[in-house]
Amino acid sequence: MAADLTSTSTVELVQGATHTYKELIIETPATAVTADYVDIDLTKWACTKAKHIIGNIHTTSNSVLVTEAPTTAVTSNKLKITLGGSTATGIRVYRVVIA
Repeated sequence: MAADLTSTSTVELVQGATHTYKELIIETPATAVTADYVDIDLTKWACTKAKHIIGNIHTTSNSVLVTEAPTTAVTSNKLKITLGGSTATGIRVYRVVIA
């Protein structure tokens, strides 16, 4: 069953605080698996759209990284990132551009 990782994930604005485009880094806990998800309230950063996302799974914590594509959807200014691409359990890190 898919787990909501929103409260256990780290979300940090890394650039663009006063710009049209902003970049977030999102890191899930090491227990994350495919179909788990993270919800991001875009209005917290004065945004309403997802523009770009790229992610990796840590196949060996903080050492071996493999690109992995999540599924995304924006509904009512909330970005939902659903983990996918691998059945492995591990940390996922996503770089997300929002506007």
